[in-house]
Amino acid sequence: VPCLLLSLYLHRVIPVAVPASKAPKLLVVLRKFFGFGWPITIWSGIQASQAFMERSVLNDHMGALEFGHFISAADLVVRGVGLTLMPLVTVLHPKIMADIGNNTRIHAEGMRLIHQGITITVLGGIFLTGLLIALKGTITSLFPGFAEVDRLTMIMLSASSSLWVIALLVHKPLEVRGAVLIMSLCLGLAMALQITVLKILLNYLGPIAMPVASGIAALVYITGCLLADNWLDRKI
Repeated sequence: VPCLLLSLYLHRVIPVAVPASKAPKLLVVLRKFFGFGWPITIWSGIQASQAFMERSVLNDHMGALEFGHFISAADLVVRGVGLTLMPLVTVLHPKIMADIGNNTRIHAEGMRLIHQGITITVLGGIFLTGLLIALKGTITSLFPGFAEVDRLTMIMLSASSSLWVIALLVHKPLEVRGAVLIMSLCLGLAMALQITVLKILLNYLGPIAMPVASGIAALVYITGCLLADNWLDRKI
């Protein structure tokens, strides 16, 4: 809240009193910093609440004991795949953003890196899924709760985790444009759909509904970001 109020002050109050041409350099930098920062905070808040909402629905449906056994095993797959693939996004980010300056479009090399990153993520996700299936017996001996996750559920958990890593690459063009509020809107809609689908499918599919709903939400977010970027292109 303090950051939001400061951002509004820097963007709405000060510009009226101090024109941009006469504003000190530090003030200009602060305006850009908080102008980009508070929408990112909203996006991050939605992302953080996503897991909480998902787990709340699962806990209400499954009960604390069954939920605890399943989610601990599921997290081994989701976190394992996600944390293995996420460094790719971290490494590519500065290269994708390089030489942007005051432009609002990612350069051709940046787009090539995004496509390359998506390809590597897909292949990496397939490899990690196969590895988890092959090593399931070994992992179960170390973590007995892992037996709660069958092969199909494991594949779906890995796929949904990989899709969210891909989503972080797909939204880069919007991030460069500074359209973080649009990203937040897409993520909010995706999360609302995820929770709705999860509540419905749990009654028919059981725990596997969790990765199914998450995967659908990731695809909705990816589609929304692509459509929004295309819409902004037409406006230019």
